[in-house]
Amino acid sequence: MLSFTYIFILSLAYGDISVNASKDSSMGVLLELRGMGCRNLEYVLQARGIDWYSFLSCCIDCQGVFKRIDLAVNDMGGLLDIEILRERYYANKVWKRSRTHEAVDSGKLSGTHGDTAKTFYIGSKNSSIYFCLYEKEKEQKSKGIKTDIKNRFEIRLKNEKAGQTIEQLVFSRNPEQTIARLILTQIDFPDYILWDIFLDNVTTSLPFIMTPVAVNMDKTKRWLERQVMPSLLMIKEIEKKTGANYLEEIDRHTKLTEKQELKIKQMTTDIADMIEKDTAVPQGNDGIF
Repeated sequence: MLSFTYIFILSLAYGDISVNASKDSSMGVLLELRGMGCRNLEYVLQARGIDWYSFLSCCIDCQGVFKRIDLAVNDMGGLLDIEILRERYYANKVWKRSRTHEAVDSGKLSGTHGDTAKTFYIGSKNSSIYFCLYEKEKEQKSKGIKTDIKNRFEIRLKNEKAGQTIEQLVFSRNPEQTIARLILTQIDFPDYILWDIFLDNVTTSLPFIMTPVAVNMDKTKRWLERQVMPSLLMIKEIEKKTGANYLEEIDRHTKLTEKQELKIKQMTTDIADMIEKDTAVPQGNDGIF
C-alpha cells in the first residue's frame, strides 16, 4: 500500500479559519473551518457584503470539492427529547435506513446523571451521511457558556453527498426542503407528536441564518478564569506572605508565540483593512485570511 504525505507551504489563519496551500498546485487550496470557524467566516462575508449562497456559489464556480459539511438545526424549544428518541429507537418504534447507532453521555463524574449531556448518533460515521443529536444547552453549560439552544440536530455529510447537497442548497435556495428530504430519507419516528412538530418546524421555517463572530478572547478568558486565575491568586498570596517574586520572574522569561502575535494583530486590525490586503502574499508561514 502506498502512502503520500502532502506538506503545506502556505498557511493563512483568521480565528478558527484555516487556509492551506501545497507546493503541488494540482492539490488546490484547503479551507478548513473548525469550532467557531463558520461564525468567523460569516464575519468576513458580512464585511464583503455577501452571504453563504454567494460564497458557496463561488466555490462551485471554482470547481471546489466539498469533503465534509455539517448542517445544524437548532431546537430552541426542547422538542428533541434525546432520551425518548433513544428509547423509541431501541424499541424499534422507528423507520430507519441505517441500523448503526451510538449513544454517549458526557459530563463530570462527580455530577448527577441529570447534568450529563446526552448525544445520540444515528447512522455509520463512515457513511456519506449520518446524524448527531445532542443536548446543546447542557454541553455548553459544562464549558461555562450560556446558550438559548436546547438541543441540536446535525446532519453530517461527506464527499459526493456533501457536494450534491451544497449544489441543491445554492440552486434551490430552499433549506427547508433540502434538510427535510435529508432527514426523512434516512429516519422517521412515526406516531410521535414531538418529532412531528419538529419536522413541521423544519419544513415551514428554517432560514439559512448568519451569526457572524469576530476573532475574540472568549475562549482564552474562560481558560484564564478556570485554569489560571485561581493559581495566580494563590501565588500572589504566597508572595505577600513570603516576599517571593515568582510572577516577576515568570514575566521576565515569558515570550509571545507566533500564534499569539497573530491573534493580537487580528484583534487590533479592522476587518475591512484585512480584506483590502487579501491579494498580498505573506512572506512567512502564517498570515491573516
